[in-house]
Amino acid sequence: MLSQLGTKIQHALRPFTPNDQKAIRAVAASLRSNPEFNSETAISELAKGEALISALDESGAPEMVQRGFIFPLRCGGDVADPAFVQELTQNSPLYAKYAEPYDRYSAYEMLEDMAHEVEHQMELDAQEAQLQKEMAQRQKELDAQEAQRLKEQKAFEAQQLKEQKAIEAQQLKDQKALEAQRQRDLKALEAQRLKERDALQKRQAASAAAASKARTQTTKTPAKTQTRAPAKSSTSTAFDKALQSSMSQFGRSVSRELARGLFGTMKK
Repeated sequence: MLSQLGTKIQHALRPFTPNDQKAIRAVAASLRSNPEFNSETAISELAKGEALISALDESGAPEMVQRGFIFPLRCGGDVADPAFVQELTQNSPLYAKYAEPYDRYSAYEMLEDMAHEVEHQMELDAQEAQLQKEMAQRQKELDAQEAQRLKEQKAFEAQQLKEQKAIEAQQLKDQKALEAQRQRDLKALEAQRLKERDALQKRQAASAAAASKARTQTTKTPAKTQTRAPAKSSTSTAFDKALQSSMSQFGRSVSRELARGLFGTMKK
C-alpha cells in the first residue's frame, strides 16, 4: 500500500522490537532513496515536527525522499462560516473544474447494471423454459387426444365391420332359407305335377280300356248292326282326338310351369 501512494509523509519511528525494525525497513524500502542520507537510519533519528517527505513530479514520477519540517496547523478549531466557505470555494483555481457535480458511470453502477441484465436474462430464460414446458404439456395432451380419437375411430370401424358381417350373415341366412323354401315349393309343384300326370295317365288308361272294350263289343254284334259300326268308329275316333288334345294341352302346361320354375330360380 505504501508503494502505491503518491505523496508520502513519514514521521519518526522508534524501533524497540525486531518487528519494529522490520516495519522501519519496509517503510524505507517504499521511499525513493536519496544518496545524501540513509532513509532507514533517518526514520529513527527524526526530531519532533520533522519527517521524510516524498511527492510526485510534474510527470507523475515519485521524487527522491527529502528530510524536512512540517508546519503546524494554522486554522481555527471552530465551525467555519458558510459565507467564508463559499468565498474560498469560488476563489479557488479549481472552482471552474469542480463547481458542477459530475456523477460518472461508476464500477458499482456497471456491476449493478450487469446484475440487472443477468437477472433479466434469467427471467427470460425462466419464461422460455416455462413456455417450452407448457408447449410440451399441450403437445402431450394433443397426442393423447389424437390417440384417443384413433382408438375410438378404430373401435367404431370394428363395430361397423362387425355389424356389416352380421348383416351379410343374416342376408346369407335369409337367402339360404329362401332358396330352401323355393326348393321345397319346386318339389311340391313337381310332386303335384307328377300326381296330376299319374291321374291323367290313369284316366287315359281308363279311356283306352273303355274304347278297347267298346271296339270289342262292336266286333261281336250281328251283321244287321254292322251298318252302325262306322258311327261308333267315328265316335271313338273323335274321343281319341279329344283325348290327345287334352294330353297335349296338359303337356304344354306342365312344360310351361317347369320352364317358369327353372327361369325363376336362375333369376333369383
